[in-house]
Amino acid sequence: MNTMITFGAIVVGMAAGLVLTAPDIPVVLLCSILAGVAVVVPVLIYPFTYTVWLAFDLATHPPEVVELAEATTWVAANEG
Repeated sequence: MNTMITFGAIVVGMAAGLVLTAPDIPVVLLCSILAGVAVVVPVLIYPFTYTVWLAFDLATHPPEVVELAEATTWVAANEG
């Protein structure tokens, strides 16, 4: 999910950069900006995409009763 959003941001940025600077495209500047986008966007959206992916995983593979009992036992044994 994180990869798809990042690639989407890069494609949109590239398209916008090409359209806005059409006759004389600053390739080095555009590549530098898009490299920054490729590094910064995944770091910024990681908590959100991880949460959405985990929610999707829990919706498709809900925990079984045995797993919930084990988790409850572990939490009770490790409470401070």
